[in-house]
Amino acid sequence: MSEKMGLMEFAGYVEKNIRDYLPESLRDAEIQCQAVDKPGYYERAEEPMMALTIRPAGAVMAPVVYLKEYHKGYLDGQDLKSVMDMIAVKSAMGEKPFAREELAEFLDVLNNSPEKLLPLVRPRLSPKDRVPDSCISRPYLDLAETYYLDFAEKHLTCTIRKPLLARMGVTSAQVEEAAKENMRREGPVLLRMGDLTDALMSGADEPSNLLDSAFFQCDEPRLPGTEPEKGLDLFVLTNKEKFFGAAYLADQDLHERIYKAVGEYYILPSSVHELLILPNRQASPYDVNALRGMVRDVNQTQVAGYEQLSNNVYVNSGKGVRPVFGEPLKRDIKPLRHRGR
Repeated sequence: MSEKMGLMEFAGYVEKNIRDYLPESLRDAEIQCQAVDKPGYYERAEEPMMALTIRPAGAVMAPVVYLKEYHKGYLDGQDLKSVMDMIAVKSAMGEKPFAREELAEFLDVLNNSPEKLLPLVRPRLSPKDRVPDSCISRPYLDLAETYYLDFAEKHLTCTIRKPLLARMGVTSAQVEEAAKENMRREGPVLLRMGDLTDALMSGADEPSNLLDSAFFQCDEPRLPGTEPEKGLDLFVLTNKEKFFGAAYLADQDLHERIYKAVGEYYILPSSVHELLILPNRQASPYDVNALRGMVRDVNQTQVAGYEQLSNNVYVNSGKGVRPVFGEPLKRDIKPLRHRGR
């Protein structure tokens, strides 16, 4: 393609070819790209607002991706394949849509008892540039914390956006506080990487959580089984469902207690679902550049684009978690695996 496509032609190209870039879970979805209207939009712009909808079978609602910003990136010189990868990442990041009967149940609660939704609020962390303005969010370090409703028994999630917040009749501060309380009530999970690997290879039961109730109750927290002579000094921090468990990066009280138990440690973002905890207990400190390189390589080869959290490494030296900056996430990675619900 020697000449650049206009927006309408670009939208047609996306509609025809985006299926090749989607994860397996969306390969059979209904794909439609059309011009939509929003109040006041055409008073500000003459171009149509082109919206891409990817709707799995049986769903009555689905996330919408507006193509104008991606078309602009394409016009500015971004490789077309990279742009298509970015659109696929954005589409796959959307929550699993409601089926018709599930939507009816959700609307009944929303219309009659919206306060019942607060116990379902959960936090998640994302790269800042992947959080749309319509989401309720707060910045955290180099990331952003957003919130969603977790219908765990139905394996469904629903992102809390500003219109939904208004329907719930609560403030963003109430949502933030509910997310924090719910996350702490369920409790974090810390597993030895070696034990977890052995369980996966042998089919044995998952190892026990090192963060038992005593850890949160005593003045001097201890983590039995984390002594350096036990082998590989690496741990996995997540939640019980291993879903958006990297949100515990923002739990400052938890990291204060972990520091008291193990001393200085690095945090490697494995994905949006889990974190790796690496105590700095060697005679010689770890090479931070090497750690960043490892995180970057894993992101490029093992983690789907929409599940990547950061190429940075984080450290807790007793003054809270802070990032050790690396390079930004690359946005031209084709998804390799899918962990959607």
